[in-house]
Amino acid sequence: MSVPRFHILLAYGGTRTDFDELVAANGEVIAKDDWMGTVEGPFEVSSVEADARLARWSRRTGGLAIRITQTDNISWWMAVHHRGQRLLAMVHHFGPDSPLVQITPRLGDMELGRDPLYDLLKEPGMQPGELRRKVAERRAEQLAAALSQGGILVDENALADALFKSKGNESGIPDLFQHLGIQAFSKLCVKHPVGQDEGEMPFSIQRIIGRALLGGCIVPTGAGVVMLWALIKMFGKMGVPGLVIAVVGAWITSNTVCRLLRKRQGADQNWQDRLSLGWAAQNQGDSPGPIRPTASALDTWGGFFYLLRDIAFFSGIDRPQGAFALYIEAWAVGPPALVSYMNKVASGVSSADPLFDAAKGLVVLRDRLIEEHLQQQAINADNVAIEVRTILEPIVQNS
Repeated sequence: MSVPRFHILLAYGGTRTDFDELVAANGEVIAKDDWMGTVEGPFEVSSVEADARLARWSRRTGGLAIRITQTDNISWWMAVHHRGQRLLAMVHHFGPDSPLVQITPRLGDMELGRDPLYDLLKEPGMQPGELRRKVAERRAEQLAAALSQGGILVDENALADALFKSKGNESGIPDLFQHLGIQAFSKLCVKHPVGQDEGEMPFSIQRIIGRALLGGCIVPTGAGVVMLWALIKMFGKMGVPGLVIAVVGAWITSNTVCRLLRKRQGADQNWQDRLSLGWAAQNQGDSPGPIRPTASALDTWGGFFYLLRDIAFFSGIDRPQGAFALYIEAWAVGPPALVSYMNKVASGVSSADPLFDAAKGLVVLRDRLIEEHLQQQAINADNVAIEVRTILEPIVQNS
């Protein structure tokens, strides 16, 4: 059995000329009534690039655009754009539980792309079916509100039914298309199949993670242990002072090896910095490493990750391609200071004002970059990175 993996890009309104120019890079387009659609493979095109295309299109035309991404038989993602703004980003689970993947030893095992509503809406004694229904109803409400911004009126209950009944190998996407009156676009769901023998995570992604763990953890730790053993033998007769020297020397060795390996890593190998948006962090060299957002923080402030990835793409800071592009949307970690403050705000410890201010600043920057892209202006990536860090600086100071 093969698992379809795809980005479906849909647009409502606008002209075919604009769609061909800004969205349909491969030239394959289905048009029906006021809708147009195309499909891309997630190995070649990242969700960030897919959203960037729709953001530019919706800004130029004022129309509404939808991106649906499926990378496995477990879940799919959706983003809704209108007038250059992303109104909604959600993930929908329709298959078995997601596999647990260890990003770093610090984060431990985490579920790829888990919808935070499953944790926020769960109540004691609630059955799995009840929880799935509540999540489906909440997401249907949000989706209906987003679609209405583009003049598309839908029945929330019908949307909830489509999301709720999807299970096993039934994704629910054809049911959504039927309710929107665009059943013809269901044929896009069978594009880019991947054989079952390739597993839920491609080997190329596993290799990237393996290299990162080897260079970022195993080798530096091993070097530190060897140095600790050597220094203990050398200064062992000194007692406690000798032990202190050995421990400090081992730490310096481990840290130095880690830094040297990080400098030698290529773009794909340096996956942790890319996934954790390290370019936006202050003092990257002293970063404490990725921090996982709580479910409440992710549900309320998860848009920061999308904003920063959009800015990185439009400015040329980071444009994921290949196997690395496949799961870029599933990760929600970093920059550390931002996530730390998001968690504090979500728990009621800190004020949300710095986050609101930063979000406004990033939205303005994103809008400017989209406009510069449409006008084909040159963009200085380094200047954009500095601007982002300046916007986030009040958060860093309060985290």
